[in-house]
Amino acid sequence: MLDYLQFFFEDPRQIISFGAVIIVWSGLIGLGSIFSRDNEDVALYPILGWGCVTLVFTFVGTLTKIPFTYIALALALIAAGFSCYLIWRKQRLIDPVFWRMIIWGTPLFLLVSAMLGSQWDEFSHWLHGQKYFLQHDQFPGKGRPLSAASFPAYPYAWQLLAYFAGRITGSIVENAASFFNILLLFTLARLAVGHALKLTGDQSIISRSPWLIASLAAAVASIFNPTFVQKVVLTAYADAATSVTLAVGVLIGWSMLEALAVSDIKRARRRALMAGLAFAILISLKQSTLELFGLGLGALFFVGLVDSRIRLLALLQCITIAATPGILAYGGWRHYVANELQGREFVIKPFEMWQTELIPSILYKMGYVLLKKSAYLAAMLIAIVFGVRGLIIGSTEYSRAMLTIGLIFLGHTVFLAFCYVAVFHGHEAKTIASYWRYNQQLGGLAMLVVGLSGSMLIARYRAQFSISRLKWLPAILVLLAPMIFAHKIRFDKKPAYGHYRLVGVDVASRIEPNAGVRVLDPKGSGESGLMLRYEISDVTHNFGYQAAFHDISAEALSKYWQSIRTEYVVIHSVTPAIQSVFGDNFKDGNSYLIQKTETGSPNILATWAWPQID
Repeated sequence: MLDYLQFFFEDPRQIISFGAVIIVWSGLIGLGSIFSRDNEDVALYPILGWGCVTLVFTFVGTLTKIPFTYIALALALIAAGFSCYLIWRKQRLIDPVFWRMIIWGTPLFLLVSAMLGSQWDEFSHWLHGQKYFLQHDQFPGKGRPLSAASFPAYPYAWQLLAYFAGRITGSIVENAASFFNILLLFTLARLAVGHALKLTGDQSIISRSPWLIASLAAAVASIFNPTFVQKVVLTAYADAATSVTLAVGVLIGWSMLEALAVSDIKRARRRALMAGLAFAILISLKQSTLELFGLGLGALFFVGLVDSRIRLLALLQCITIAATPGILAYGGWRHYVANELQGREFVIKPFEMWQTELIPSILYKMGYVLLKKSAYLAAMLIAIVFGVRGLIIGSTEYSRAMLTIGLIFLGHTVFLAFCYVAVFHGHEAKTIASYWRYNQQLGGLAMLVVGLSGSMLIARYRAQFSISRLKWLPAILVLLAPMIFAHKIRFDKKPAYGHYRLVGVDVASRIEPNAGVRVLDPKGSGESGLMLRYEISDVTHNFGYQAAFHDISAEALSKYWQSIRTEYVVIHSVTPAIQSVFGDNFKDGNSYLIQKTETGSPNILATWAWPQID
């Protein structure tokens, strides 16, 4: 029983980290209220506020040397001022359904509050951004301390949120991004359910049964979400944030198109600006999100173009407004990268290096992966079928929404196929590396399909099937699922993760500044090396590792050992090849820190026993 409770309660600092995230979220709400005063937009405030933060930090952070702390304080004062003003005017700041969703999600939030970083990309890239900001209060660049992140030229809209939480607590908050992922998914689910009820003409149920709508929305965000993968959502990865900002931008874009259809140009332009703020975040999350930015705007333009009620000039004006914040953010960051961080990103290979011979294999494997993810594929096929159907027999607001999503899915699939041919190398291209994860970036659109299509089905068959007895089912599922699957959600408790980090902290305390550190883990995937690099990054950036996918034969290890001079070497797993080079006193089941003696033999400086696995 005690072991089970430790899934939820491990450290009093859990309260502090969650409190810091809520303070940051409240600040985003205050900033977002600048852009709309309509009660229907209250749930959008955090996204709008985040868009404002992204633009401010992109320009002020790249064009000036003002420390991030001062920029954050200035924005916090503005947010507090607008929040106080709205409170004085007795206007809403928090959506009544949303705070109920947080209460329904309490078990999930408790689990997340106890979690720490554990996944590959967290330690190769995402956590390094937050750490860098807390230590140096600026973007990396020329004449500034080096960043240990794998891709320091990636934009930083995502790490900024965790940085704010860390600045409040005074130290890095590794699970801040996980909290924000859930809050963002809850926000999108709230908007999706609200839009679905608008389509069915039953919006009054929100005020009549807010707890019911909150539980349903929370279920859409988690249990009924076709792309809710805990090792992505409950980590510092930016994929969930990408999916939400894309979907929110598209959803606001729909209301822009509906306003254009009834010639309400003023409202349409307002909605275009709001969509633009969401798209500005999207394009500032990762290098590759430029593609999603273009697909989102392109799909909205096409849907508006085939709608006979919308005038072309007005549509072009609104699409331009929606694109402008993102173009400014992208242009500002690209200018900074060109001058400060060249050559530290993914690049398209020269045409003669494209792996065109792999195209049939790549397409086959992409189709196979999609078939395995049947719920996600079904959502996208529904969008394509009903979108095309609307083009043929006459469009409705629902079919136009589905057409937008279907176009983005098809465009994204073509883009990924191109990347495997022209961007990825060797093994990554052959195995379509991370293809499912890249599709999770459309997870927010899948949520919209689930929410809108489910609502349409219920509305259509409400008379034939009584669902009143099932109205509390979403609440029960949302409350119980985290409790039942706590052991799966707390994947960070895997003993190996704790061992790798313990070794990393100890090594960092033993080595000299700028010392060379190497990791040998012939049985590992390489994550042990990345975790150690993260823990020692405050002391040195002189690091390298070899794992199972390298040549770890006795001959290769012998040459490797000959190349070592004064570097420290951490051995995480022992094989016969390791023993043949370093000696029989190295036993599997231990990790070792060694250094080369003058005679060439290994000197064991520290030994750590691997934890016992039940």
